[in-house]
Amino acid sequence: MEERNDVVAHYPTELPEEFYVGMTSIRPLVTVSELQAHLRLLGAFHKLKADVESQDEGLAAKDKDLAWVVFVNKAVVSFFNWMTSKRGPTRLPLDDTAMPPLPVIMVWHTYLLNPRHYYEDSQRISNNYSKHLTILEEFPLELAASLIDEESLGAYPPSEKRRKTFEDRATSTYDILLVTYVEDGLSLPCPFCEHLNPHVTWVANGERGFAQPRFEHKCEGCHQTFNKGNIGVGRFVDEFIMKKKGESIYFPETYLRARDGIKDIYSAEARYSKIFKQLDEEWALISSSTGDRKEQKKLLASTLRWDPDVLCDVMHTSSQPRIPLDRDARVKLLHRLATAYSHAGYASLDLVAAVLRQATFIDKIVHMGWTRPGRWEHADSLAPLVRSVARYHAFLDLMYTNSWSLLVPTLDIDLSWHTHQLKGRTYRERTLSILGRTPNHDDSIDAGVISSRYDQTAKLWRERFGVPYSVCGCAPDPVSSVRVTASHSPVTPHPTPPLEPPVVLIKVTQDTMPPVDAMTSSFSSIPPPTAHPKRRVTFISKLAAFLMRKPKPVQEQLQELVTKSAPEPTVEIRTVPSQPPWKNPRPDLISMEDEDSEASHPSEHNVLFGKPESAGPNARRSSRQKKVGGFVRRAQTQGHDDPFCILQVERNKNNKEKEGHLEAFTDIKEGSAKYYAFWGVSMAIPLG
Repeated sequence: MEERNDVVAHYPTELPEEFYVGMTSIRPLVTVSELQAHLRLLGAFHKLKADVESQDEGLAAKDKDLAWVVFVNKAVVSFFNWMTSKRGPTRLPLDDTAMPPLPVIMVWHTYLLNPRHYYEDSQRISNNYSKHLTILEEFPLELAASLIDEESLGAYPPSEKRRKTFEDRATSTYDILLVTYVEDGLSLPCPFCEHLNPHVTWVANGERGFAQPRFEHKCEGCHQTFNKGNIGVGRFVDEFIMKKKGESIYFPETYLRARDGIKDIYSAEARYSKIFKQLDEEWALISSSTGDRKEQKKLLASTLRWDPDVLCDVMHTSSQPRIPLDRDARVKLLHRLATAYSHAGYASLDLVAAVLRQATFIDKIVHMGWTRPGRWEHADSLAPLVRSVARYHAFLDLMYTNSWSLLVPTLDIDLSWHTHQLKGRTYRERTLSILGRTPNHDDSIDAGVISSRYDQTAKLWRERFGVPYSVCGCAPDPVSSVRVTASHSPVTPHPTPPLEPPVVLIKVTQDTMPPVDAMTSSFSSIPPPTAHPKRRVTFISKLAAFLMRKPKPVQEQLQELVTKSAPEPTVEIRTVPSQPPWKNPRPDLISMEDEDSEASHPSEHNVLFGKPESAGPNARRSSRQKKVGGFVRRAQTQGHDDPFCILQVERNKNNKEKEGHLEAFTDIKEGSAKYYAFWGVSMAIPLG
């Protein structure tokens, strides 16, 4: 193997030519310029949200959160119109005239941050939607950023050609209005009778608008009331019938191998035969009684009562007939499959929920000042971005060495991870080559599990790289026997800089002191100390030898006390380690600067969202604060010889005295919002 460079810059401002993940040498998977482009785009998304919430008309005048939720719903509908059109994007690379408006770009960006969902949705079925997903699976990051004004972070006005191209392909207007009024709405087909309802409002009394959690609408055709779950089950039945009629269709959560994300047709067919056995029997009866497709759909959906909960029950009964049905202990795969049909969109995840969750990550990046115009214009200011890339590669190395562990990223690692995920096919192929799998988000992780897995990640990081995972002050590392040393990992294999040699500390008691002239005459033969370390050791050694000379017998000492006017001294020698200026052994992986500390805050935008009235957030907050209190107490009593522990404890104390930094996993607002997914399912953009 090639010999590694052991020199590390104090604060690196440019990427090395290679990183090590496991024992594999790879070129950087993301670049600093890509991070800069990504940050400009995130700044534009944040400004878009602020613009929507700042309107003094419509919904925003009374409820800013609701105004944003409705706007995201409108953006998702526009995205689906663009992706399902027969005249959608057909070639790469895209140019600026083929790019959609910023709100649609925002949805597309979020979708790609769920690589398993995106890839499976593009492969499991053959239609316009999946075809366009395949074409657009590599996000044009630099192109998207070039459409943003770098000073204002607002989107440049579109050219007429760009506007017309989108409107022709999406069959909807380019402009998504920032202001939404109570009477605004969309057209929506009824899942029961397929009648097109021309005006379904975004908001309605009792939170029953399309953009609200308790959506219901009475069809103008059949006069039945339908909801998003009914729409989702209708989509499932359409796909089921298509499969029964010979089309090549696979269902969400069945087409990709769980471990590595590779397509597995054999396993998909085996799962289908097992979990849809009961529906196959129902279909045999229905198809023999009628050949009309609409009637077949109606009869089959009726056996499911148009309800994703019942769909999950049926799959459970088919696959595990001997196990009693318990909706509180569902098989996770079946739960996720049914969840894919619990909303109104074409994606296998709730994209509205995903965009809302992604906004919480963006808020934290903005709070750090990383999207501020001009923040990265000078080369000497790029160290945090270089460190972000280095830490991401170290995170992948940790995945490689702990392949069965759920690892939780920090904000700076997550930024580089997201940037890599936007590369779609490249992300999938490179991670599969390096790690043997494609890391994906998991949207069914309990908040308490996330919290404990973060602590485990911090412990593994400290053991492998010798420095803390985070120094934002949220939680000191669990105190262990691990010394502050260089990493034995080959990610960026730089050893700890050598410390200065120890010195001898001499403590002289004051009850007996020799005459000054005696001391000076004794030192006269010892050369003066210099700054040179070796000379310093020689001087100290001679001094120690002089003072540690064999004492005279007690009788002789007493005689001298009688005959001399000055008492003889007693000298106590104690050897202690020196205290040279402490040096950070891994500035490529952690910074001691206060202004960089927020970047190592845990990334929390994967926490399960539940209903706002649930007690979960408060319980989570209490449990986490108690756990962190224990970390802090142990760090105070056991970590006083660890400079990083001292720094973490001090910042933890300071965080309690300032606004804007909440202890990780304790914000009770996380998990409570104006929108939560139907069925109480996570609206999280999963881990990462």
